[in-house]
Amino acid sequence: MDRPTEVKPIERKVTRYVCPFCRQGRSKRSYAQEHIDQCWKNPAQRSCGSCVNFHPGSVGGYEEPGCDPYCAVGAEIHSADGDKRLVRLCPSWEPSTFVVETALRDVGWSI
Repeated sequence: MDRPTEVKPIERKVTRYVCPFCRQGRSKRSYAQEHIDQCWKNPAQRSCGSCVNFHPGSVGGYEEPGCDPYCAVGAEIHSADGDKRLVRLCPSWEPSTFVVETALRDVGWSI
């Protein structure tokens, strides 16, 4: 049996649904919507990821230590149940214009 001399790849188009706030992708629209509703960078969540007071910290370098993430106004940044999830619906939350403007620009809205 003769083998074909040239084998070409098959083209396949794939649809991905992407969060406009953090750019995580999902294969189904319903999964993406579920993520967007809980995304910590979504301003509707009033979470650290979209707050002007949030400082993500730093890893540090050879001779200098890093620092943990913190809130500039002293609010607690982790959930009360002890895990490392960021707080949602924070009373000290103030919108970060950078996160909001970037998300709006990504979905095609002019600022």
